Amino acid sequence: MSETGALFEFVEPDGTSRWVAKPGEQTTFPLSIRNDTAEGHEVAVLVEDPANWAWADPQRISLDPGDSTTVSIVFAPQKETSIAAGQHQAAIRLRDLEGVIFAECLRPFEVQERQELSMTVTLRGPLMSFGMAEGFVVHCTLANRGNTDVTARPVGDPHPALTFSERTVSVPFRGEVAFDIEVRWNAARRTNHPDVVTLRAPYQGGEAKASIEWRFIADALEPFMPIYSTAEEEEDEFLSISWLPQPGEDVLDRRLPQIPPEELPEGTGAQLLQPAATAPDAEAAAHASEQQPPSPPAPPISPSLLTRRLTPGARRISPWWPPAQVIAGRWRVKPLPILMLIIAIEGFLLGMTEAQRNYYASPELRAPVRVQRVLTMGSHAARAIVGGAEHAISLTLNAGKTLERSIHFGRRGAAAPSVPTLWGLSAHFLNPRMLSVSFNESGCTQIQLIVASGPAVLYHRAVASVPVTVPIHTGLTDPLRITVVGTAPGGFELRQHSYLPLPSADGSTPQEQ
Repeated sequence: MSETGALFEFVEPDGTSRWVAKPGEQTTFPLSIRNDTAEGHEVAVLVEDPANWAWADPQRISLDPGDSTTVSIVFAPQKETSIAAGQHQAAIRLRDLEGVIFAECLRPFEVQERQELSMTVTLRGPLMSFGMAEGFVVHCTLANRGNTDVTARPVGDPHPALTFSERTVSVPFRGEVAFDIEVRWNAARRTNHPDVVTLRAPYQGGEAKASIEWRFIADALEPFMPIYSTAEEEEDEFLSISWLPQPGEDVLDRRLPQIPPEELPEGTGAQLLQPAATAPDAEAAAHASEQQPPSPPAPPISPSLLTRRLTPGARRISPWWPPAQVIAGRWRVKPLPILMLIIAIEGFLLGMTEAQRNYYASPELRAPVRVQRVLTMGSHAARAIVGGAEHAISLTLNAGKTLERSIHFGRRGAAAPSVPTLWGLSAHFLNPRMLSVSFNESGCTQIQLIVASGPAVLYHRAVASVPVTVPIHTGLTDPLRITVVGTAPGGFELRQHSYLPLPSADGSTPQEQ
């Protein structure tokens, strides 16, 4: 314990005791205060740090010169305290009625460690494998409500048909961690499942748990796991796994349906298995029947029994087409065609993206480009229409390199007397360190010139007259890209580009490309 000030003295009856604050509990520690001044004083005893859950009892004392008294320092932190476990320091001050500090005591104390976690669980979806569900995935969230870091290993309640994935989760103080747990289900029998799936995260002093009902899991699994069908009365044979051969069973024995004798009505089996009688035997049987009383007729075979046992093999259902089909009286969506469609679309998008990246990253685009002819129509004339909707610009370039321009305004049919244009961009080196750029424009405003080499922009300014002289520094590796930009009335932007190689090593300057 350390104290400041010479007016009062702080003394602990037992100086070796540890002050420990326990979350959710109230603890009290004695502290003696003595007046070393020549005058009597009335002061307030304040625990100013931590101030929200610590105080002194009594909170005001009056001491004559040389007198001393003992007060109690009370620690009562909340159960979910925001202060971390470990060593801290309490500030106890004596103030008079005007707020002047007479003395101060700094006393170390310890906050006891307390671990507490809360868990929430939601169903993320089925666990897919080759287009079929072999289980499900649950999304868990662990929130730390204690005052120290907690490490937990979530586990699921054991069940013979469920297998839970394992992982170790570290949750920081006052933090949350979200993660997934895979649960594989051995669905050989549809009824082999729990009513509720529960996950637990044990920690020191307790455990966090959360549950999800199986009916939500069943709704998510049914479209992807045909064997988990709830329509038992209208169920087709292919919806169950009863057709799978058992160990040691010959699959050829299932070619012909057979009716066990114990399932037939009494007397029916003999009629079905008895061979046809010949004529002499029939006469003898008729003579014998005249001497014996007639036996009661055998009960008829149930049609449902014959239908159930003599139905031919299960019809084959295509897993590809149609994508949706009525199965066992309910519409079922087949996952395989939808999955392959998603894979095909994703592959197409990835292929287009990769092709564009390879195209723009090809070394050929770094070389100068010369366009000689775009389109030939009629007598060596090229024509293009630029625009859309109600506005369009028609440009015609004939063999004499003259440009005819006109503007069409959709349904209005009016034409402007003149069209803003930007053409004739050319550039050449005056010397290895100086570039001259010129161009022609008509009716354009806000004209800017941009000179770049690779990703580096060397010149970007507005120009008012041509030619423009641009300084070029050394050390460049990529060809120059010259761009002139102008704005036409109405906000349309006109651009023209040109490429120019860098000066050669011997100092010769190339012409504009």
